Amino acid sequence: MANLSSEIREFLDSTGTTQTALAREAGVPIPTVSYLYRGVRKNVLGNTQDALRDAMRRLRDDSEDAEGED
Repeated sequence: MANLSSEIREFLDSTGTTQTALAREAGVPIPTVSYLYRGVRKNVLGNTQDALRDAMRRLRDDSEDAEGED
């Protein structure tokens, strides 16, 4: 499994989601997402990892649902 920093970078770059939107969806501070995106931090506590991965999953699912409505 890729590290969380790589997952976030890939997710944001491929979906066009903003760091702010991801942070809000996950309920984590915006700087946390920014640090991970830039590689300043590679990983965070387990509950934060879970929140970010769940948020990416929800945002990806929402995006796919919206594409299917066209």
